[in-house]
Amino acid sequence: MLVRRMPNFLSLSRVAWGALFICIYSNEQVTSYLAGVTLLLIALATDIFDGILARRLKVDNQEGYLLDGLGDRSIYIALILTFYEEHRVAGILAWLLIMREISIYAIRVIETEWTLKLHGTRFYSLAHALLLRSWFGVLLIIDAVQVFGVEGDRFVAIIGPASYFLLIGALLAGYVSIYSTLSIRTKNHE
Repeated sequence: MLVRRMPNFLSLSRVAWGALFICIYSNEQVTSYLAGVTLLLIALATDIFDGILARRLKVDNQEGYLLDGLGDRSIYIALILTFYEEHRVAGILAWLLIMREISIYAIRVIETEWTLKLHGTRFYSLAHALLLRSWFGVLLIIDAVQVFGVEGDRFVAIIGPASYFLLIGALLAGYVSIYSTLSIRTKNHE
């Protein structure tokens, strides 16, 4: 019985990893940076293996789907809050990102089969995820340049401001996804 609950445990563990990431991560100390990146890699592994394990054990269900989404939101919000602090990301952009995550989770709860019914919005959701993760990756690289003292001032000066294009793209794709989802949902319920 305990083995059958492992996928949900892995999903929920990302909530703890997200909180721990906020407490540990720093772009000023090598050990804090490496510990934070290690936590992100652990969270990524749990995100990959929870679904694989659930399908293998034939326990993929609505509860697991919601817990997986909760774990994903926890990591995203932890990264957003950390980068808001570490990189002085504009508060309104951080708020917009967090509200998008809350909105998507609310849609998951309301529309239990939204991925089946709303596959037309999948492109925007994937674009949002790719752009947001790319933005996170760029900021982690900028932090690595800073924390390891690598000669990268020119790189940071160019890529730092350019990374905002990824962020704006993620926001646009994310909110188009929400709008499309709600539009389709409204049409389906009329």
